[in-house]
Amino acid sequence: ALAWADTLQPSEKMSVTGPVIHAWARSDPSGAANHVAQMPKSQRSLDWVHETAHIWAEQDRDAALAWAQMQTDVGIRKRAFRGAVGSWAHSDAMAAGEFALAIENTADRHAVLETVARRWAEQSVADSLQWAMSLDGGNRDRATMAAFEEIARHDPRLAASTFGEISSSLSNGESRDGIHSDIAREVADRLALSNPNDAADWVLKLPEADHVRRHAVERVAERWASSSPEEAANWVLGLPENDHLQRHAVERVTERWLRTDSMAASEWISEMPEGEARDAAAGELVRYIARSDQFSAFSWATSVNNEGYRRDLMRDVLRRWQKTDPVAARVAVEGA
Repeated sequence: ALAWADTLQPSEKMSVTGPVIHAWARSDPSGAANHVAQMPKSQRSLDWVHETAHIWAEQDRDAALAWAQMQTDVGIRKRAFRGAVGSWAHSDAMAAGEFALAIENTADRHAVLETVARRWAEQSVADSLQWAMSLDGGNRDRATMAAFEEIARHDPRLAASTFGEISSSLSNGESRDGIHSDIAREVADRLALSNPNDAADWVLKLPEADHVRRHAVERVAERWASSSPEEAANWVLGLPENDHLQRHAVERVTERWLRTDSMAASEWISEMPEGEARDAAAGELVRYIARSDQFSAFSWATSVNNEGYRRDLMRDVLRRWQKTDPVAARVAVEGA
């Protein structure tokens, strides 16, 4: 069947190869697994490694795990482990977690812990987080982050409320710096996809420590600007300025808006009052148009209020401009 698939056009070959491998894994998981592990590595082949290991583990978990352990390619080994452990975690998450903790290789252990945390969170949010946060060091961070990613994927509001309940527990010296921000950013991202107004309200209640709130606000601004830049723009202009919160959010909105409607974004910036937010937006605009229109980029750079930032932007534009039209660049400098 695979030999016949090789005679097809690439798109047709991909559409039939998957079902063939799936059927092969049902009848001969070892043969299917060894075949997909020897295929040229791609995202599709790695998906087949994961699927084959999952099917094999349903029939003979020990054999599937032993095969995964034998793989020398890091990418294949991780996907094989995840596939084999995924089915196990559905039936006995605690046992799967104990297996993961016994893996010596740190990267492999973290990959398996993430899989266990995700599958466990599908069944019980409270139990999965209690287990994840009972671990130590990097194991704890990886499992906790994975659990929150899964919770946020299914129920962003639950993830948001749960983060508020346990966030203080993450600050016990065992977690790495930034784990608060990473989780808050992920939750904010998912919440903003489903309801940007709820996300906007939630992120402003987050703590300022370790830039947790700032990073979450940036993610909401970016997501919101992708779907409704005008609404996102209005929101960021009302943000507080401490911790440079507004500045960073304005940069994210401007960056996104320029990609979809640079004219509307430019008009928004031109109407903004002088200040840090306007300078931040103008800086994004300068960097965006400097690739194709150095004259306009230089003009926008000179409009920045902050002297140091203005000088830096002008210099960056001139470096690019002098390579394409040094005479025009010199005239612009003399007239600035």
